[in-house]
Amino acid sequence: MTTEPNEAFSARVEGLQSSIDALRLQLQRASQSEITATELAATLRDFWRDQEPALKVVAAAVLESLRVQALEQAYGWREQIIRATEAQRDRR
Repeated sequence: MTTEPNEAFSARVEGLQSSIDALRLQLQRASQSEITATELAATLRDFWRDQEPALKVVAAAVLESLRVQALEQAYGWREQIIRATEAQRDRR
């Protein structure tokens, strides 16, 4: 996976956050019948069209972070199992 420089990634996240805030406002407006379902659908389509690349980058970064955490945990468990197995073997 290729990663973006931190500044570019931060800019994407900030732009995405701004778009999410605007989308949240439109959802609130729709819940109060201030805009129509058609207008909301158009807003959602525009959001996805404009933010899909940023959403994919952020999702990939989150998944990579989770992958690293899971591997660290798995290796920790592996070490615990090895130590426990060796301790049992030494007692015999």
